[in-house]
Amino acid sequence: MNKSSQTPNACSVCGKPLTVQESIERGIGPVCFGHLFGIEPGDLQRQLIEPRFQYGILGDVLWMEDLGEGQSLTNGMEYALRLVSTSEGIRISDYRICYRDSEGRWDGVAMIGGQVSFYPIGACSRSEALNLMNPQPLTPNP
Repeated sequence: MNKSSQTPNACSVCGKPLTVQESIERGIGPVCFGHLFGIEPGDLQRQLIEPRFQYGILGDVLWMEDLGEGQSLTNGMEYALRLVSTSEGIRISDYRICYRDSEGRWDGVAMIGGQVSFYPIGACSRSEALNLMNPQPLTPNP
C-alpha cells in the first residue's frame, strides 16, 4: 500500500482503520500482525493479555512459575489466580502462594482487600521457596 494514501491510525499493511490503542501504537492491526508473525488473531489477543505459567499445589502452598511468554505473571496475577481457582475448584484464600517472576525471583503473593499484593521471600529456587512458605519442613531432616 502506498504510504501517501494511508489515513492516520490505519494499518500499515492493509490500510484498515485501527481502533485499539496498542494497534495504533504498533501501526498494524492484530490480523495483519498475526499473518506477518504466524499467529492466529485469537491467539494474539490471548498472548497479549494472558500470562503463560505453570503451577502446582503442595500441601497448602500454591506455587506458580512464569514461563516468559505473553503478559508477565506479575502483571497477570489476578487472571492467573482466577484460572487456577476455576481449574482446580479451590478457594485461593485457603492457600499460601509463592511465584517465580519473569526475572527468576521467587516472591510471596497475598490477597489483601481483594487486591493482589507481593512480598519478598528471598528464595532462589522452587524448593527453597516452598520450604520458606511452609512452616513444616518439606524435606526430611538429616
